Amino acid sequence: MTSQIVSSTIDADYPVAGQDNDSQGFRDNFSIIKDGLATGAAEITVLETNTAKLNEDNDFQGNVIANAQTNRLYGTVYNTSSTPTTNVSLNDGEYQAITLIGNATLTFVDWPEIDRYAKIRLALKSNGTQQTITFASEGGGVVRKEVTEAVAEATSVYRKASPVATIAPAFSFETRNLTRGAFQAGDLLFGTGLIGSVTASSVTSLTNVATETVAPYSIGYSGINGLAFVTTTTSPGSIGNGEPVKFSDTTGIALTAGTTYYAYGRTGAGFYISDTLTGATAASKIPAANLSGTINVTEITVSGTDTIVTATGVSSAFQAGTAVTLTLVDYPAVTFDAAYTAGPSYTFFAYGISATGGTIIFKLAGSYAGAVAGTPITAPTGAFTGLVANVPWFGTFSGSATARFPEFETANSIVVGNTTGFFVGMPIKFTNNTIGGIVAGTQYYVTELVSSTALRISTSIGGTPIEVTTSGVSIASVTVSPVGNNSTGYSTGNAVTFSAPTLVGGITATGTIVADGTGKITGINVTNVGSGYTSVPTVTASTGTIGTTALIAVLATMPIEPTTTIEASLPASSSQVITGSSSVVLSASKAVFPTPFTVSSDVNKIKIVEAWTSDGGTNIFIKYLGEYA
Repeated sequence: MTSQIVSSTIDADYPVAGQDNDSQGFRDNFSIIKDGLATGAAEITVLETNTAKLNEDNDFQGNVIANAQTNRLYGTVYNTSSTPTTNVSLNDGEYQAITLIGNATLTFVDWPEIDRYAKIRLALKSNGTQQTITFASEGGGVVRKEVTEAVAEATSVYRKASPVATIAPAFSFETRNLTRGAFQAGDLLFGTGLIGSVTASSVTSLTNVATETVAPYSIGYSGINGLAFVTTTTSPGSIGNGEPVKFSDTTGIALTAGTTYYAYGRTGAGFYISDTLTGATAASKIPAANLSGTINVTEITVSGTDTIVTATGVSSAFQAGTAVTLTLVDYPAVTFDAAYTAGPSYTFFAYGISATGGTIIFKLAGSYAGAVAGTPITAPTGAFTGLVANVPWFGTFSGSATARFPEFETANSIVVGNTTGFFVGMPIKFTNNTIGGIVAGTQYYVTELVSSTALRISTSIGGTPIEVTTSGVSIASVTVSPVGNNSTGYSTGNAVTFSAPTLVGGITATGTIVADGTGKITGINVTNVGSGYTSVPTVTASTGTIGTTALIAVLATMPIEPTTTIEASLPASSSQVITGSSSVVLSASKAVFPTPFTVSSDVNKIKIVEAWTSDGGTNIFIKYLGEYA
């Protein structure tokens, strides 16, 4: 720094010799000298405070030392032993020798502020017992360890979605999308949206096939009434509360055929339904307003053979087949046919419905079947105009229909070799053959693992299971066993007989013999592969002597697109929500830094680790330099 001592204003020629001199000149010079001494004292104090010393420790307080040549510049060595949670502070020295007296977590602390580079080197040894070390950074900073370049990579990888933080993510991709190397257990995984250390715990290659489809469990029903009770034609068996159900016919009641409802309250005669799973669990029927109610009759007239009713106060749930109970004495001006007057009231059924605003007009039938067919009652005489309020109506279905349970036990499923490696939400495609309504090449998603050999699929992630049909397969080939068999007396072209397929409507396969010159069967030519086989049929050759030769049919299968699935894990401290996606690139690297990191029980062996940061410890880079003895 530049000194602020001023000496130039001192009058060096004062006093002048040989003459009288004004004493003011003495005072002026003395004042300048005094100020200079005070300034010098202050500057010396600053130098004493802010300059490096040769005889004591110096703290430069973050100031920059630039353009300096150093010689014999040493780091501080700090010797200590560990506790289960040991803080490694840069303030203790750049080189720290730590003796491990137990498994420990070493947490790096006291790094300089952001945009300052700092490093520390650790010499780690045990006290005679092998110990395991975990490294961490204060404030939840990430400890980044050395890895290799990518050793495997795949495109169009699907990540199993997790709505809550998980430490067990999963991935799958069509094996043909593997663009580099091969994934292995223990690999470190990297991909869009993944945070922290994600490690492959298992890698499974799926080369599965679908061998059979099983249709949904179904039972017949003859009625659904306004109390949301379904009358079945046989006992509903073990249908439980909340079991999804779909109906093939809902004419006359405000339900939609093919829509999912939920069964509950099973009895020997049937079950109740709710429109939500929560409702079924709570034994809550579909709201009465949807299936029954009242109307206000304002007019009954006759037009030709039709009896026409005009009413108000009706809901959209009032539809063809709805039952309406009329108390006939309320309509004295109308004389009904004797067929309807045995009691004070009669239940008619509506059809031919039209609505305008809040008014509805409908025709009367004498039965549910009559309403469905549009058959009018015997027309009464007279007419009614006025108001009869609160006339009850209720939805009803009556007839013969089928209720399907697409998620009941193992029904409505696809039988595969095994379900190991599959997970819910996983994309899946089938190739070649088409069975049970499954379309080859279409993207499906696993919606439920029904058993170790069966699963259900949907057309969207989290969607409801598609309904498959019970479907057998065709004959792929026939094996002649053993080769070099003892069959005799056959000629090429002789017919073989296949047993009939299991499923009704299936086609029986046909085939012919291929024989050598000695009459021995060498093969079977399948001339019609047939259909509807759910088990291996018998194959019979009757024109010669079969001996101990076996003709074994092989059923066709529907291969599943070869897929690789990866089950992964990550530390609980870095658990995260995984967003599902099927367009992610996933890569794998090998860990160079030893995991787990252990120190030998040999006290003469020392492992050296170096760690550094440039952002205050938010990211710490750590490198293993080797073991020394």
